[in-house]
Amino acid sequence: AHPTAYLDAAGAATTSGTSSIVDPAVTAVNSTALLIAYYASHATSSPVPVAGTASGMTQVRNLSVVSGAPASDVEIDSQALAAAGSTGTRTSTVSPAAASASGFAFTIAPGSAPAAAPVAQTGAGNVTTATVTASAVLRCAKPANVADGDVLMALVYTHNSGSLYGTTPPGWTQVGATVLTAGTL
Repeated sequence: AHPTAYLDAAGAATTSGTSSIVDPAVTAVNSTALLIAYYASHATSSPVPVAGTASGMTQVRNLSVVSGAPASDVEIDSQALAAAGSTGTRTSTVSPAAASASGFAFTIAPGSAPAAAPVAQTGAGNVTTATVTASAVLRCAKPANVADGDVLMALVYTHNSGSLYGTTPPGWTQVGATVLTAGTL
């Protein structure tokens, strides 16, 4: 299937000077969709503003980038939905308050055969991270447990002072982007 066939619905929000990041509600088309919420927080100095897991969701990954200023934190959460329709907003609490923050939420449709609800695989061998400094290229290894038919998601967060990162890699589809004061999600 085409990569966007798995995308069920999406929405994004950007806020500034906040102790909470509110992802907008998205309208799930499928009753067994998986809701994914990304939160990014940014500070001009330490300590890093840590984004917490949104209520009712399960943490997939949290990653803090503290190599000097700016300091940033990215939180990724998931929730299996039981009904189609509005997901309602999801809120991540940030401590200490961030200089700027951004969020993005989307739902993934169930696969076509079998029509089972998607599940966020978060254990060892299912998640890979990569960090680069002063480089125009980011390479991230494929998680060890990836199998044919799996849908992969990538979150790219940059500290660029300019525009968004360059290009979406071949074979990938960009779902969305939000811009923070000193970073792009």
